[in-house]
Amino acid sequence: MADVAAQWVLNAQAGAPEHTVAFEIALGADFHFVVQNAAGILSVQLGASVTEALLRLRAYAFSHERPLDDVARDVVARRLHLE
Repeated sequence: MADVAAQWVLNAQAGAPEHTVAFEIALGADFHFVVQNAAGILSVQLGASVTEALLRLRAYAFSHERPLDDVARDVVARRLHLE
């Protein structure tokens, strides 16, 4: 599957203006780097696995009716500490 995706990107970029395909892929991607960073921070703070930290992060966002990315940014910026 990775080969198919890589071939599609190469073919799409070949006929497109420089950097446009990479930009479009980045816009459409849902990588959530900040969520992963926040889960790592919480893992250390809570002495828990990254999986448990991610679950707690999601639970907090859900119970406070906030987007997960917003909560994660607050954890990374040290504005929010979960226990």
